[in-house]
Amino acid sequence: MKYAFLMMSIVLVLAGCGGKSEQTVSPYIPVQDYTGQGYELHNGEEYVEFAKEHRAEVEKLVKAHFRTKYKTDVIVHNVVGAQDAVVAKVEAVEEPKYHTFVILPIDSNALTGKVMEDQGVVDGAITTSLYGQAYHKEFKVLDDFCEKIGKKYPVIGMSQKAINNTTSLGINTPFYYVSTLDVFFPEAYKLYRKNGKVTNKELDTYIRHKKKEKESISIALTFYMKKRFGNPDATILKEVIKEFKQTKGFPPGNYNIFINSNEIQKATTSEKSTKSTNDTLGNEIVIS
Repeated sequence: MKYAFLMMSIVLVLAGCGGKSEQTVSPYIPVQDYTGQGYELHNGEEYVEFAKEHRAEVEKLVKAHFRTKYKTDVIVHNVVGAQDAVVAKVEAVEEPKYHTFVILPIDSNALTGKVMEDQGVVDGAITTSLYGQAYHKEFKVLDDFCEKIGKKYPVIGMSQKAINNTTSLGINTPFYYVSTLDVFFPEAYKLYRKNGKVTNKELDTYIRHKKKEKESISIALTFYMKKRFGNPDATILKEVIKEFKQTKGFPPGNYNIFINSNEIQKATTSEKSTKSTNDTLGNEIVIS
């Protein structure tokens, strides 16, 4: 029960409830200056220094966990203090490349040696990345579209370094992220767990030919205003939505488009303010 409560507390924080409420300096920072500095988890202050001092031990435990359970090598990008634990932000080295996190409990000021995970988060990260592999050509279309928007309008994305240090999602690029919190392609997932990879033919059979499950994939396009301290521009949002609807070849999924303020909260990476597709259309853009 102790570890179950710990897991629930940390997952809620990572879902967006983290960060201190009292700060002597501004909690916000222009997105182009942000690399993950100040990122923290609620009630993790006690173990900030612990996370730094025990990073090597954390990395060893985490890498062994992913090699044993998933036959996957990972990079540990960041280790942060949490409530009676530390959280490691990791990225898979080879395809399917995904971001996720694991939790290492602390007892009597020492790591217990356990590596815990919220199964829905890790499974969802793997599932979304397998989805990205299956639709790699379509995601290239999405990449090109986002790059075009970044050149045409005064918007930018979050740096890859900041993403690596803070994200817990499966696919996360400077301009969009793809998420699901369940295994909606179980055959592909089981093959990955068995072999550490899935062939193109298997991806085609077990993902591309599945229709219903694609409705579970959420894809959020997230652009930040380029002007330092700038507020989100609803006019830009309308233009981006218009261009998005005129472009063909995107991967299937439920899309939402965000134009965010330039500033984000350091502790949680949340935008200071935003304009989204829902403000304009009242619902997501669905591509099947």
